[in-house]
Amino acid sequence: MILYKHFANKISRSVHTRHQLTPHRKGHPIPRDRLLHRWFKLMSNKKKAIKFHQHNSLKFRPLSSSLFPQSFICCRPRKVWPVNIFIFASSYGIAKHLNRTLIINENFLPFFKMEAKQSPVRISHDMSLCNRYTIHLEQTATRFDTRLMDFSLKPRLYLHGFLQSWKYFQGAEKEIRQLFHFNDNLIRSAQHKLDIFKKEFFKGKSIPNSVVFVGVDIRRKGLKKYLNEYMAPKEYFKNAIEYFYYHYNNVIFVGCTDSHEWVKKYLADVNVIPVKQLLLQMCVLSICNHTITSPGAFGWWSAWLANGTTTYYTPSQKTRRLHPNKFSASNEDHYPLNWVAISEDKKNENK
Repeated sequence: MILYKHFANKISRSVHTRHQLTPHRKGHPIPRDRLLHRWFKLMSNKKKAIKFHQHNSLKFRPLSSSLFPQSFICCRPRKVWPVNIFIFASSYGIAKHLNRTLIINENFLPFFKMEAKQSPVRISHDMSLCNRYTIHLEQTATRFDTRLMDFSLKPRLYLHGFLQSWKYFQGAEKEIRQLFHFNDNLIRSAQHKLDIFKKEFFKGKSIPNSVVFVGVDIRRKGLKKYLNEYMAPKEYFKNAIEYFYYHYNNVIFVGCTDSHEWVKKYLADVNVIPVKQLLLQMCVLSICNHTITSPGAFGWWSAWLANGTTTYYTPSQKTRRLHPNKFSASNEDHYPLNWVAISEDKKNENK
């Protein structure tokens, strides 16, 4: 009877907590399958035992390693995939800072290779481990929440929020850039589109030895759905175009947009590339030399992956007074410090 209770307690902990390994009293780990096998011998009805084992084994997915993570961070995807890039990158940076295992869905970011040569963060796809955790909400979407970087006493965390700050993954940029490599077919398609675009642009002319591609992300229709994101006006794009004309030679502005008519009407210097798929648009922008962004996660990550000179829209003081609830007091948590802030004012202070 004592032996019966001993294995009953072990099986209860193994099934309900979904551990892959259950510690023995002497400190040696007992594999879950072997523990179940011993338990079945003690049960009187073997048919029910086998049925019980098969039913629970379908729910259990083993980890890639033989050791169960004692502390981990869970993150779940949202409906908007550019936001999921923020969630993964920030969760990865926090996991590295806290020395945790990062648990994500297997198809979290399917368009990236997600391969790193030397990653200090172990990534697991066993979402069953996330059944029990402590939920932590971020305070503001585009502000850096220092509380999320200090959870040493809470081993199992679920970070709920948008996590749209570069400070969360500061120090992990090298690994994230290795993980965020687009699939080969997508890169070849984007490079082919850009090569055709270059030939048509210089049709009948000699192509210069050095051509600077500046990707221009122009979002109008999508941003109307969100009250907290103010659409960048045409004056901002014109000032950003002047900024690149001032600092670079042989500049070609490659536009990716959801409003072709608006671009033709107001931005004559921007040449819209004929790409409708959003993922391919981001890939095209990422292989450009520099970027002019619009507010939103799509333009943010297109610029970060391009890793060149980047401009972002910052409203003027007049616009802030007219719309006090739409803009935060500071953008330093959301935009990297080396990015160039440009407003809609006629005077461009960044020259």
